[in-house]
Amino acid sequence: MAVAVALIEPQYPINVGHIARLMKNFGLKSLYFVRPNFDKTEAAKYSTHGNDVLVAAKTVTLRQLRKKFDVLIGTTAT
Repeated sequence: MAVAVALIEPQYPINVGHIARLMKNFGLKSLYFVRPNFDKTEAAKYSTHGNDVLVAAKTVTLRQLRKKFDVLIGTTAT
């Protein structure tokens, strides 16, 4: 089973960088952005060894994610 992470409308480079680093620590490689609104150069500062995950991240639509994956799980802080 392939596991990927998708961030919907990410705004804060520190969060994106930390997510890329966390993904690298757990061996995850597929990162997707939907309507990103952050500075990728700034996010790279926080990604440390996960920079390759950040560089390989793809910007897609939610519709494309729905077609690509059988199961989607969402969470929110608000």
